[in-house]
Amino acid sequence: EIVLGVPSPNTGGGPATGIAGPDTGPGIDPRSDFRDLAAFRTVGTGADGRAAVTFTLPDNITSWRITSRAVTAGLEAGSEVTAVPVGLPFFVDVTTSDEYLAADRPVIALRAYGRGLGQGDAVEYRVSIPSLGVHGAAVEGQAFQRAWFALPMLSEGEHAITVEARSGGMGDAVVRT
Repeated sequence: EIVLGVPSPNTGGGPATGIAGPDTGPGIDPRSDFRDLAAFRTVGTGADGRAAVTFTLPDNITSWRITSRAVTAGLEAGSEVTAVPVGLPFFVDVTTSDEYLAADRPVIALRAYGRGLGQGDAVEYRVSIPSLGVHGAAVEGQAFQRAWFALPMLSEGEHAITVEARSGGMGDAVVRT
């Protein structure tokens, strides 16, 4: 048996669901944990054959797969795979590479998705890369469509790109390195 508890948005758990601003109140930390593996554990069961595992899902807006396998002392075995879809009413997606050469002139793609959006809804993005002198550069776009942001001249080193997005009172933010 697999029992999952997924925190609901805006209740202090789960993926970030908003950003600070004059009309949104206190912000929630940007999503920045994009690991592909949430947990890998070996768990013993009680006499009733049940076990519980608690873990925090990374910030990826995706479907997670939980694979459970069990073996009894008598070498009887069983296996189960369960899908756990994750979504938000509004979320930002940033398409960027993990590495660039200092001579590159990359352009990153910004998109907003979510069940709270309608086709063509206006989306405002803010891009910040403090190490490259970018502080809240505005980019306008539409829901489900790519908007583009040209990175400034790059310097050697690691740079954190924070992208905040808003639409219709909803907000999200991500940090990519």
